[in-house]
Amino acid sequence: MKKTFMTLTMGMALVAGMTLTSCGEKKTANAEQTATEQETTETASTPKPADLKTFKASTLGDAQASTAANVGFAADVQSTPENLMENNTSLKALYFENELGMIGTASFKGCTSLENIYADQLIMVVGDEAFMGCTSLKECTIRTNTYGLNAFDGCSSLEKVIMKDGWTIRDNALANCPALKTVIVPMTIEKIEEKAFENTANIEELAIPYNYKDRMYTLASASKNLKKVFILTPAAYKFPTTASAKALNKSQCEAYVPDALVKDFQADETWAGFAAIKPLSESGYFDAQCNIK
Repeated sequence: MKKTFMTLTMGMALVAGMTLTSCGEKKTANAEQTATEQETTETASTPKPADLKTFKASTLGDAQASTAANVGFAADVQSTPENLMENNTSLKALYFENELGMIGTASFKGCTSLENIYADQLIMVVGDEAFMGCTSLKECTIRTNTYGLNAFDGCSSLEKVIMKDGWTIRDNALANCPALKTVIVPMTIEKIEEKAFENTANIEELAIPYNYKDRMYTLASASKNLKKVFILTPAAYKFPTTASAKALNKSQCEAYVPDALVKDFQADETWAGFAAIKPLSESGYFDAQCNIK
């Protein structure tokens, strides 16, 4: 299901009439090898703790009262039911070894001891309020297509979100997350609703997908502390002229752009004033061609 960077950039070029730069050229043998290694890393199984409690489809009814700290799900669990472990305070880590269609509405809402989510495969949808109020959760790095309404609302310790393969972020999905500093979304993002980051004002690292090159600054306008922006684009463009973009304190912010476009952005006077304009491959989150590592 994963959309490749080449497919996306060619599609954008046809729509916008752009000429693709070397950011869309064929990968070298070394680059192909690196991509293969990254894919292998992404799909490798996460080590499981000895005390992992694994629920089958037939035993999901026992999950609510579980006192297990580490919980996993067997291959026959296609989706987690609504309110599955809501307000369970024993749960500390979740292990999703198999692909899931959906983490159901409020499945883990109010699990205030939940600290880690490990997902080896794609989770199609993180449902509405799925992890709302999980106040001990610090990081979420999963492959998913959608964050539902209020999915991580009120996760007060959440510091980093990396949404791989994402298409949609619904309203309040990442609302009321005062500790959130890093928001990484893919080039493929198709819809980010207006209140996605409501009352989340301390973002320091933010990905700017091409389709949101103007609006992303507005969506995160409450964040006055942006220090790094990751520009995901098939071609160089002028810095946005929206009020929120103009309000960005460029002097405290570094811009990371596709490696092949660094000189183009550096030469464009509308991008002047940034603390630095650097290759995207040095960001730690993306490779030279805008793919999340």
